[in-house]
Amino acid sequence: MMATVGDPMPVDETFPHLRKVHSSPEIYLIKDFLSEDECNALKAEALNRGLSQSPVKYGGWTQDVGEALRLLSVGPAVWIALLPELNAHGKSTIEIAVEVMGTWVAATLSFGVLLLGWAKWRETQLQALRTSTSVRLDASVSCAHKYEMRARQLLTLPSSETFEGVDIIRYERGQALKPHFDANREARLEDAERGGQVLATAIVYLNDVRSGGRTRFGRLGLDVQPQRGECLLFFPADKNGAFDERTEHEGMEADEEKWLARIWVHENAVSTRGVTATPARLAGA
Repeated sequence: MMATVGDPMPVDETFPHLRKVHSSPEIYLIKDFLSEDECNALKAEALNRGLSQSPVKYGGWTQDVGEALRLLSVGPAVWIALLPELNAHGKSTIEIAVEVMGTWVAATLSFGVLLLGWAKWRETQLQALRTSTSVRLDASVSCAHKYEMRARQLLTLPSSETFEGVDIIRYERGQALKPHFDANREARLEDAERGGQVLATAIVYLNDVRSGGRTRFGRLGLDVQPQRGECLLFFPADKNGAFDERTEHEGMEADEEKWLARIWVHENAVSTRGVTATPARLAGA
Protein backbone atom coordinates (compact mmCIF):
# COMPACT_ATOMS: atom_id res chain seq x y z
CA MET A 1 0.00 0.00 0.00
CA MET A 2 1.36 3.41 -0.99
CA ALA A 3 2.11 5.82 1.85
CA THR A 4 0.11 9.04 1.97
CA VAL A 5 1.65 11.68 -0.28
CA GLY A 6 0.92 15.34 0.41
CA ASP A 7 1.27 18.48 -1.68
CA PRO A 8 4.44 19.13 -3.70
CA MET A 9 6.67 22.13 -3.22
CA PRO A 10 5.08 25.34 -4.59
CA VAL A 11 5.33 26.54 -8.18
CA ASP A 12 4.89 30.05 -9.58
CA GLU A 13 1.60 29.54 -11.40
CA THR A 14 2.16 32.79 -13.34
CA PHE A 15 5.46 31.63 -14.86
CA PRO A 16 5.44 32.22 -18.66
CA HIS A 17 4.25 29.27 -20.77
CA LEU A 18 3.61 27.07 -17.69
CA ARG A 19 1.19 24.26 -18.58
CA LYS A 20 -0.02 21.49 -16.29
CA VAL A 21 -0.18 18.17 -18.16
CA HIS A 22 -1.08 15.93 -15.20
CA SER A 23 -2.69 16.37 -11.81
CA SER A 24 -2.07 14.20 -8.73
CA PRO A 25 0.83 13.95 -9.16
CA GLU A 26 1.45 17.38 -10.67
CA ILE A 27 3.53 17.43 -13.86
CA TYR A 28 4.23 20.59 -15.84
CA LEU A 29 5.68 21.54 -19.20
CA ILE A 30 7.16 25.01 -19.81
CA LYS A 31 7.78 25.92 -23.43
CA ASP A 32 10.85 28.06 -24.28
CA PHE A 33 12.28 27.73 -20.78
CA LEU A 34 15.71 28.07 -22.40
CA SER A 35 16.49 29.67 -25.77
CA GLU A 36 18.12 27.86 -28.68
CA ASP A 37 21.40 29.67 -27.99
CA GLU A 38 21.28 28.72 -24.30
CA CYS A 39 20.61 25.08 -25.15
CA ASN A 40 23.52 25.05 -27.61
CA ALA A 41 25.79 26.70 -25.03
CA LEU A 42 25.06 23.96 -22.48
CA LYS A 43 25.82 21.24 -25.05
CA ALA A 44 29.03 22.96 -26.11
CA GLU A 45 30.22 23.33 -22.52
CA ALA A 46 29.49 19.66 -21.84
CA LEU A 47 31.46 18.58 -24.90
CA ASN A 48 34.31 20.86 -23.92
CA ARG A 49 34.51 19.30 -20.44
CA GLY A 50 33.99 15.75 -21.64
CA LEU A 51 31.19 13.31 -20.79
CA SER A 52 31.54 9.92 -19.11
CA GLN A 53 29.15 7.05 -18.40
CA SER A 54 26.22 8.22 -16.29
CA PRO A 55 26.52 6.78 -12.76
CA VAL A 56 23.96 4.65 -10.94
CA LYS A 57 23.28 4.00 -7.25
CA TYR A 58 21.23 1.21 -5.70
CA GLY A 59 18.44 3.24 -4.12
CA GLY A 60 16.95 1.73 -0.97
CA TRP A 61 19.76 -0.80 -0.43
CA THR A 62 19.78 -0.17 3.31
CA GLN A 63 16.11 -1.13 3.56
CA ASP A 64 16.58 -4.27 1.41
CA VAL A 65 19.71 -5.44 3.22
CA GLY A 66 18.20 -4.66 6.62
CA GLU A 67 15.05 -6.67 5.90
CA ALA A 68 17.03 -9.62 4.51
CA LEU A 69 19.35 -9.58 7.53
CA ARG A 70 16.37 -9.49 9.91
CA LEU A 71 14.87 -12.58 8.26
CA LEU A 72 18.18 -14.43 8.28
CA SER A 73 18.86 -13.54 11.91
CA VAL A 74 15.61 -15.15 13.11
CA GLY A 75 15.86 -18.13 10.76
CA PRO A 76 19.10 -19.65 9.44
CA ALA A 77 21.30 -17.87 12.01
CA VAL A 78 19.30 -19.41 14.86
CA TRP A 79 19.61 -22.93 13.46
CA ILE A 80 23.33 -22.47 12.92
CA ALA A 81 23.72 -21.32 16.51
CA LEU A 82 21.80 -24.33 17.89
CA LEU A 83 23.52 -27.06 15.87
CA PRO A 84 26.70 -27.32 18.04
CA GLU A 85 24.55 -27.67 21.15
CA LEU A 86 22.82 -30.83 19.99
CA ASN A 87 25.65 -32.75 21.66
CA ALA A 88 26.23 -30.33 24.54
CA HIS A 89 26.29 -33.03 27.24
CA GLY A 90 27.55 -31.97 30.64
CA LYS A 91 27.40 -28.21 29.98
CA SER A 92 25.55 -25.83 32.22
CA THR A 93 22.62 -23.75 31.00
CA ILE A 94 24.75 -20.61 31.19
CA GLU A 95 27.55 -22.19 29.13
CA ILE A 96 25.09 -23.32 26.48
CA ALA A 97 23.45 -19.87 26.37
CA VAL A 98 26.81 -18.09 25.96
CA GLU A 99 27.91 -20.45 23.17
CA VAL A 100 24.60 -20.17 21.35
CA MET A 101 24.64 -16.38 21.57
CA GLY A 102 28.23 -16.19 20.34
CA THR A 103 27.51 -18.48 17.40
CA TRP A 104 24.35 -16.54 16.54
CA VAL A 105 26.21 -13.20 16.55
CA ALA A 106 28.98 -14.63 14.36
CA ALA A 107 26.47 -16.11 11.90
CA THR A 108 24.48 -12.87 11.73
CA LEU A 109 27.63 -10.80 11.12
CA SER A 110 28.70 -13.23 8.37
CA PHE A 111 25.32 -12.92 6.70
CA GLY A 112 25.62 -9.12 6.96
CA VAL A 113 28.98 -9.11 5.18
CA LEU A 114 27.60 -11.34 2.43
CA LEU A 115 24.55 -9.11 1.99
CA LEU A 116 26.70 -5.98 1.69
CA GLY A 117 28.72 -7.72 -1.01
CA TRP A 118 25.49 -8.69 -2.76
CA ALA A 119 24.27 -5.06 -2.64
CA LYS A 120 27.49 -3.87 -4.28
CA TRP A 121 27.20 -6.57 -6.95
CA ARG A 122 23.56 -5.60 -7.55
CA GLU A 123 24.60 -1.99 -8.09
CA THR A 124 26.98 -3.05 -10.87
CA GLN A 125 24.12 -4.97 -12.50
CA LEU A 126 21.87 -1.90 -12.33
CA GLN A 127 24.47 0.13 -14.24
CA ALA A 128 23.48 -1.78 -17.38
CA LEU A 129 20.04 -0.16 -17.13
CA ARG A 130 21.54 3.31 -17.71
CA THR A 131 23.60 3.68 -20.88
CA SER A 132 23.86 7.45 -21.32
CA THR A 133 26.88 9.71 -20.74
CA SER A 134 26.85 12.87 -18.62
CA VAL A 135 28.82 15.68 -16.98
CA ARG A 136 28.11 18.10 -14.12
CA LEU A 137 28.17 21.87 -14.66
CA ASP A 138 28.16 24.25 -11.70
CA ALA A 139 26.83 27.80 -11.41
CA SER A 140 30.21 29.29 -12.33
CA VAL A 141 29.30 28.41 -15.93
CA SER A 142 27.17 31.23 -17.32
CA CYS A 143 24.67 29.07 -19.21
CA ALA A 144 24.20 26.76 -16.21
CA HIS A 145 23.72 29.78 -13.91
CA LYS A 146 20.93 31.11 -16.15
CA TYR A 147 19.18 27.74 -15.99
CA GLU A 148 19.43 27.66 -12.20
CA MET A 149 18.12 31.22 -11.90
CA ARG A 150 15.00 30.37 -13.93
CA ALA A 151 14.45 27.17 -11.96
CA ARG A 152 14.60 29.20 -8.75
CA GLN A 153 11.99 31.61 -10.11
CA LEU A 154 9.76 28.75 -11.22
CA LEU A 155 9.93 27.08 -7.80
CA THR A 156 9.85 30.37 -5.82
CA LEU A 157 13.13 29.57 -4.04
CA PRO A 158 15.33 32.28 -2.47
CA SER A 159 18.58 30.53 -3.46
CA SER A 160 19.92 27.49 -5.30
CA GLU A 161 21.59 25.92 -2.25
CA THR A 162 19.26 22.91 -2.48
CA PHE A 163 20.23 22.29 -6.15
CA GLU A 164 22.79 19.62 -7.04
CA GLY A 165 24.08 21.57 -10.01
CA VAL A 166 23.20 21.04 -13.66
CA ASP A 167 23.75 17.58 -15.11
CA ILE A 168 24.06 17.49 -18.91
CA ILE A 169 23.07 14.05 -20.19
CA ARG A 170 23.49 12.70 -23.72
CA TYR A 171 21.71 9.67 -25.14
CA GLU A 172 23.09 8.36 -28.40
CA ARG A 173 21.04 6.23 -30.74
CA GLY A 174 19.91 3.03 -29.01
CA GLN A 175 20.64 4.28 -25.49
CA ALA A 176 17.99 4.40 -22.77
CA LEU A 177 17.29 4.62 -19.04
CA LYS A 178 15.00 1.94 -17.64
CA PRO A 179 12.09 2.72 -15.26
CA HIS A 180 13.37 4.32 -12.06
CA PHE A 181 12.62 6.82 -9.31
CA ASP A 182 14.39 10.12 -8.71
CA ALA A 183 13.45 10.05 -5.02
CA ASN A 184 14.71 7.44 -2.57
CA ARG A 185 12.65 5.69 0.14
CA GLU A 186 15.75 5.76 2.36
CA ALA A 187 16.98 9.23 1.38
CA ARG A 188 17.47 10.50 4.93
CA LEU A 189 19.95 7.69 5.57
CA GLU A 190 21.53 7.08 2.17
CA ASP A 191 21.50 10.63 0.73
CA ALA A 192 22.15 12.81 3.76
CA GLU A 193 25.37 14.19 2.27
CA ARG A 194 23.59 15.31 -0.89
CA GLY A 195 20.69 17.18 0.66
CA GLY A 196 18.39 14.32 1.54
CA GLN A 197 15.24 13.64 -0.45
CA VAL A 198 14.69 14.87 -4.04
CA LEU A 199 11.59 17.06 -3.98
CA ALA A 200 11.57 18.25 -7.60
CA THR A 201 13.10 17.32 -10.95
CA ALA A 202 13.52 19.89 -13.73
CA ILE A 203 14.56 18.58 -17.14
CA VAL A 204 15.18 20.85 -20.12
CA TYR A 205 15.50 19.15 -23.50
CA LEU A 206 18.42 20.66 -25.43
CA ASN A 207 17.42 19.40 -28.88
CA ASP A 208 14.36 18.28 -30.81
CA VAL A 209 13.94 14.51 -31.03
CA ARG A 210 11.65 13.46 -33.84
CA SER A 211 11.51 9.74 -33.06
CA GLY A 212 12.04 7.81 -29.83
CA GLY A 213 13.67 9.21 -26.72
CA ARG A 214 10.41 10.06 -24.94
CA THR A 215 10.25 10.48 -21.19
CA ARG A 216 7.59 8.00 -20.14
CA PHE A 217 5.63 7.96 -16.89
CA GLY A 218 4.38 4.39 -17.21
CA ARG A 219 2.09 4.39 -14.17
CA LEU A 220 0.39 7.58 -15.37
CA GLY A 221 0.10 6.78 -19.07
CA LEU A 222 2.01 9.96 -19.94
CA ASP A 223 4.74 10.40 -22.58
CA VAL A 224 6.73 13.58 -23.22
CA GLN A 225 8.44 14.02 -26.58
CA PRO A 226 11.63 16.12 -26.30
CA GLN A 227 11.40 19.61 -27.79
CA ARG A 228 14.35 21.96 -27.64
CA GLY A 229 14.12 24.47 -24.81
CA GLU A 230 11.06 22.90 -23.16
CA CYS A 231 11.21 22.14 -19.44
CA LEU A 232 9.58 19.11 -17.82
CA LEU A 233 8.90 19.61 -14.10
CA PHE A 234 7.65 16.93 -11.72
CA PHE A 235 7.87 16.02 -8.03
CA PRO A 236 9.39 12.66 -6.99
CA ALA A 237 8.38 13.36 -3.37
CA ASP A 238 6.03 15.74 -1.61
CA LYS A 239 7.22 18.94 0.08
CA ASN A 240 7.88 17.02 3.32
CA GLY A 241 9.95 14.33 1.59
CA ALA A 242 7.35 11.56 1.34
CA PHE A 243 8.31 9.24 -1.54
CA ASP A 244 5.84 9.23 -4.46
CA GLU A 245 6.01 5.98 -6.38
CA ARG A 246 3.59 7.29 -9.02
CA THR A 247 6.41 9.35 -10.56
CA GLU A 248 8.34 6.31 -11.75
CA HIS A 249 9.62 7.17 -15.24
CA GLU A 250 12.05 6.10 -17.93
CA GLY A 251 14.00 7.48 -20.85
CA MET A 252 12.80 5.51 -23.87
CA GLU A 253 15.35 4.23 -26.36
CA ALA A 254 16.55 7.03 -28.58
CA ASP A 255 16.23 6.66 -32.36
CA GLU A 256 18.52 9.68 -32.68
CA GLU A 257 20.75 11.68 -30.37
CA LYS A 258 19.03 13.26 -27.35
CA TRP A 259 20.44 15.91 -25.00
CA LEU A 260 18.96 17.14 -21.75
CA ALA A 261 19.90 19.31 -18.77
CA ARG A 262 18.62 18.18 -15.38
CA ILE A 263 18.41 19.79 -11.96
CA TRP A 264 17.46 17.87 -8.83
CA VAL A 265 16.06 19.99 -6.00
CA HIS A 266 16.56 18.57 -2.50
CA GLU A 267 14.88 19.23 0.84
CA ASN A 268 18.14 20.47 2.40
CA ALA A 269 21.26 22.33 1.30
CA VAL A 270 23.56 20.25 -0.92
CA SER A 271 27.22 20.03 0.09
CA THR A 272 28.30 18.27 -3.13
CA ARG A 273 27.22 20.93 -5.63
CA GLY A 274 29.35 20.94 -8.75
CA VAL A 275 31.39 17.89 -7.74
CA THR A 276 30.32 15.12 -10.11
CA ALA A 277 27.33 14.00 -12.14
CA THR A 278 24.49 12.73 -9.97
CA PRO A 279 23.85 8.97 -9.91
CA ALA A 280 20.38 7.80 -10.87
CA ARG A 281 18.70 5.92 -8.00
CA LEU A 282 17.50 2.55 -9.30
CA ALA A 283 15.60 0.07 -7.15
CA GLY A 284 17.21 -3.30 -6.59
CA ALA A 285 14.09 -5.34 -7.23
